[in-house]
Amino acid sequence: MSWKGEFDGALDVDFHFNIENGHTKMSNGVVPSSHSRKSGISYMELSLPLRLLFVLFSDEQLVLCSISKRGLKQADSVKPEYRLGSGDAVCASISPDQQILAVGTRRGVIELYEISEPVSLIRSVSLHDWGYSMDDTGAVSSISWTPDSSAFAVGWKLRGLTVWSISGCRLIEDGMYLAVAGLHGLILYDIRLNRWRFFGDVTQEQKIQCTGLLWMGKIVVVCNYIEATDM
Repeated sequence: MSWKGEFDGALDVDFHFNIENGHTKMSNGVVPSSHSRKSGISYMELSLPLRLLFVLFSDEQLVLCSISKRGLKQADSVKPEYRLGSGDAVCASISPDQQILAVGTRRGVIELYEISEPVSLIRSVSLHDWGYSMDDTGAVSSISWTPDSSAFAVGWKLRGLTVWSISGCRLIEDGMYLAVAGLHGLILYDIRLNRWRFFGDVTQEQKIQCTGLLWMGKIVVVCNYIEATDM
């Protein structure tokens, strides 16, 4: 459908798959509607730089489609390529730099995919290792990226808010505190009180060159880079 209200055609996605490189390759692209699974589309996201269209269906199937150089003006320019995830996708979000796709699942797990060719699963993150099961959090309900694509925030249907770095480090604890590190220094943000917490010794804090953060309960572990000196 164009902006002028002109109907340009329709396509159906064939749900016949082959397992390939950890994700699922589609065997055929566009097929007659009588041969396709009947499920509604609940979400779509378009990446113009990569010419990719991500389609999430109501039966929790997430399909990656390639788009020809002709764009979206004709239905046959969209070709389904891969089914991503474990068949229980409920939301998805592309990073601003168009490199990573974060997929939220009904199990409460977030799967990160590098969407260059070939598509590959980088890692999966969840709160399971921290003692929170799917019964505690429910399914993933939303994913939002930082503008520089270095971190993403995740919300769950029942409860819970967490921020992860792209490397898989959890940057926020129990949805109450956010640890933020720059080129030099480290500070904590209290979400409930909307206040920043600094080190008492500013000189010591400025000497921190953080290369990684990890929450362990209520303790934040900092990987600090120290330049070697000649003895």
